[in-house]
Amino acid sequence: MIDVAEVKSKAEVTFRYVTEQLCTLYLEKNKRYGDSFHKQFIEYGLLCPVIRLSDKLERIKTLVKKGYDCGDENIEDTLKDLANYAIMTLMEFDRRCLNEK
Repeated sequence: MIDVAEVKSKAEVTFRYVTEQLCTLYLEKNKRYGDSFHKQFIEYGLLCPVIRLSDKLERIKTLVKKGYDCGDENIEDTLKDLANYAIMTLMEFDRRCLNEK
């Protein structure tokens, strides 16, 4: 019989592991690209994440058709980028609510 508490605990551990990876990736890329997402969001508003998220969704479609790996980027990398763009968009909403620039 499956222990529901154990399954939940494993899911929580996995979720935390994945979100920690997302945070590390965000910090690395934000340092490398100089907070470009925030700068573009200020300039273009919601059009910025719409374009970036759309690009990543198109990339996923291509990866699925080609077997999940196209050499320079695999589906896991693309999904992480997609998740981070969604999170960064939420961060921009928070900044707007706090009237930050």
